[in-house]
Amino acid sequence: MENLDIVLILILLCACILYVNNRWLKLSASIGVTILALCTSLGIVFTEYIFPGTTIPLKQFIIDFNFTEALFNFILSFLLFAGAMHINIRSLQREKWTVLVLATVGTAVSAFVSGVLLYYALPLISIQLDFIYCLLFGALISPTDPVAVMAMIKESFISRRLEVRISGESLFNDGFGVVLYLAVLQIVNAGVGNVTPMMVASIFFHEAIGGLLLGLLVGTAGFHCLKAVDNHFYELEVLLTLIMVIGGTRLAELLHVSSPLAMVVTGLCISYEGRSQHKSNIANLFVSKLWNLIDELLNAVLFMLVGLKFIHMHFTPQFLMAGAIAVVVVLASRYIGVLTPIYLFNFKRTFSKKAIMILTWGGLRGGIPIALALSLPAMEAKDFIITITYCVVLFSIIVQGLTINRLMKDPATDNLHEKKQKKMKKEEAAVV
Repeated sequence: MENLDIVLILILLCACILYVNNRWLKLSASIGVTILALCTSLGIVFTEYIFPGTTIPLKQFIIDFNFTEALFNFILSFLLFAGAMHINIRSLQREKWTVLVLATVGTAVSAFVSGVLLYYALPLISIQLDFIYCLLFGALISPTDPVAVMAMIKESFISRRLEVRISGESLFNDGFGVVLYLAVLQIVNAGVGNVTPMMVASIFFHEAIGGLLLGLLVGTAGFHCLKAVDNHFYELEVLLTLIMVIGGTRLAELLHVSSPLAMVVTGLCISYEGRSQHKSNIANLFVSKLWNLIDELLNAVLFMLVGLKFIHMHFTPQFLMAGAIAVVVVLASRYIGVLTPIYLFNFKRTFSKKAIMILTWGGLRGGIPIALALSLPAMEAKDFIITITYCVVLFSIIVQGLTINRLMKDPATDNLHEKKQKKMKKEEAAVV
């Protein structure tokens, strides 16, 4: 099947799913699209069971679709750039240490605790998994998915300060989590006895620091290019932002540094919100709204792919029980991962108990953990890790996604949500 045919099928299917969700379900786009895509996968499975051979081409297309390459080489770069563009840069600067600690220390603690808890919990259902594989699962599942989190925040009722903390942490811990995953994977591939701490540290710092520096370089160059262009030439401004994303991602790939971190920093460099009046005019408002539209469309495509990947899973009763254990383990480790840096760095005075619960329950997982699991090289634990990862992601998107706003809702913050909606409508009117 030609690449153009694949793109056409995906767009057509995504449009149908979005229409059904908007017309009847009326759920948040990320949740509704995932549920409907999952139902589509189940429909394909049952159709194949009743009429053998009728859905083989479609099943083969879904199984053969390179989800990992599509996510990391295309979708993720655009989504992270768009998400960072809409972060209030001044608010983020005020919360920089909190965000940095949560995104690094919190993610590392969460990954380690997930691995330890899973290692000791699996024998309860007669499954023995080497500790290094448990740690690998912890590394790939520990970062929250910025795509899912940003989609949730758009409809949230939380304060601006907590919103910046959640969105900032999710953007940066994504890149940090991918780097952590690569370091653990290096140990798995080379063998525990053949890898030194210096080798792991070298991989980690090359990926992370290199990604941050590349993002700063591309973002600064892009900022000055946009500043030199008259705002009336918004077509050129759009092309410049596209060059920043595509070129920055390609450079990160060639230099073997973290492209997620590079795209986050690049987007922050030209962030529209929170700058002085002079600097906020570096790009036409149309550019910001266009990237918001790209964000919404790719978001829908990503969550549709997550739902369709159900066909790729290998479910057995024992694997499903392991998936349920993994859900509990991941939530517990997320809570510990949030709580530890807050108390360790004495941030507790600025975090209420409810804020900690929101950070824990709002730590949604999405397409990134699935892409990391699917990209694992051939190993004995691969199918098992993919299945329990999928269970955690589905629980996160559907259960946590459907209930998080109830936890966030507070009569005292309702007016914040109304102001946010009014601001969005004003911006849309300005573009029109």
